[in-house]
Amino acid sequence: MSDWLNITAPSTGAALVGGLAGAGAPASATGGSFRVNRDQAPALKAKFQEAIEELKQARIKVANMDRVEPPAGDRSSEKLANALRDKAVGSSGSALRSIDSAIAVYESVIDQIDKAMGTYRHADENHTFKG
Repeated sequence: MSDWLNITAPSTGAALVGGLAGAGAPASATGGSFRVNRDQAPALKAKFQEAIEELKQARIKVANMDRVEPPAGDRSSEKLANALRDKAVGSSGSALRSIDSAIAVYESVIDQIDKAMGTYRHADENHTFKG
C-alpha cells in the first residue's frame, strides 16, 4: 500500500486547497485533487479543522450583514444598503454562500482523510505478525 493519500476536493474548493500548501498539500494542487503523505495527514486534517472554525466565525459576522441600514434616508443610501446585504447574504453568489461552500469542501476533505487513514489502520492490523 502506498504511503500517499489521494484527496479529491469538490470543484468549488480547488483554489482553496492550494492555500494549505504549508500543511502538506502541494502548492500545485489543481483540479481539486492533491496527495499527502499519510504521516502528514493528521496535521493536514488539523489545518482543515482550524480553517473550518475560522470560516464559522466569519460566517457569523457575515450573517449579521443582513441588518445593514442605509446611512441616510435617501434612495441612493437605500440602494447601497440593499446591494451590500445581497452581496453578503443573498441567495446566489453571496459571501455567506461562498463560506458555506468552503466549509462543505473542507469537511469533505476531512472525511476523505479519515476514511483513507481508517483503510491504512485496517490494512496494518491485518498484516501485523501475530505470533
